[in-house]
Amino acid sequence: MSHDLVDCPRCRAAVRPVRPSVTDRLLLAGCWLVAMSMVAIGGLLGPFLFVLSPFLIAFGASLVRTGHERAFREPHCGRCETILPDALPRHRAMMGARDPHASSQEVSLARKAHA
Repeated sequence: MSHDLVDCPRCRAAVRPVRPSVTDRLLLAGCWLVAMSMVAIGGLLGPFLFVLSPFLIAFGASLVRTGHERAFREPHCGRCETILPDALPRHRAMMGARDPHASSQEVSLARKAHA
């Protein structure tokens, strides 16, 4: 359950997992809307499109990427930002969704907890 406390493997605190909210999903929809409107407006630029298109593409891609990272991030500790494997669904935890900075010992402990 999302209201249960989970022990963080890094800071050893009992915390509630921080999960993406509905506003994060709405933000992602807004990012896609802005990126698609930039494509539509970019078609009206005519010959200036060749000069401005690299900037429009880079800005649109970074905007959508940031929106996806916010909307689909894993449950994490509110104190140290560590991904909490105990708060993940079992199949995601076994696939190795974890903190990229976690040591191999922390990862093996998390996998043993789910075994």
